[in-house]
Amino acid sequence: MLPFIKQKSFLRTTPKNKAGLGFSLIHKIIPFIILGIGMQIASQNCARDLIYDINIVGKPLFIFKKQPIYPFWSIITAYISSVGGINKTANDIVYQDLKVMLPTLLIAVLIYFLLVYVRTLNDEKDKNFLNSGKIATVKELKSYGLLNKSGVVVGQTEDAYVVGSMENGSCKLDVKRTGKIIRFDMNVCAMVLAGSRLGKGVSTVA
Repeated sequence: MLPFIKQKSFLRTTPKNKAGLGFSLIHKIIPFIILGIGMQIASQNCARDLIYDINIVGKPLFIFKKQPIYPFWSIITAYISSVGGINKTANDIVYQDLKVMLPTLLIAVLIYFLLVYVRTLNDEKDKNFLNSGKIATVKELKSYGLLNKSGVVVGQTEDAYVVGSMENGSCKLDVKRTGKIIRFDMNVCAMVLAGSRLGKGVSTVA
């Protein structure tokens, strides 16, 4: 098929990335958002359990309806502050609140790899788009007008059975079973290539 016959043909181009930049950002941002939510819940629980001890959890970001709101990283700073401290109770509280992060961490990791897998499936569909020549199906030939009743005969479908032989230096084709005739009826030039005395003229029907 020739690319400039727009009504009957197509131009193969490099396949576009279906995922795009948006998906690339989303599949990285969403796991971090989920992990951040888990850290925020753990930080709030830790601050409450430690009775808002400023020496361990630090100062809140702001007060909302008389409720101090701490940054999501407060659980990390609380853990660092409690490590090696003499207050074993505080250490235990921080350690228990850290466990709240584990489910969200697991969910974040699973979602990340799930989205990576989805993107891989989309990319696999286009992996062999270029340089993937194959024998056209009857449906494809028909859709591009190659089974019309007029035009230059260029061949038959693969269900034809033709036996070739050489007689007196010429090629003889004996058609045992015919297939659907493939015709080229576009308003363009056609080039027939074959060796000398192989029937280029007599085998090309307009």
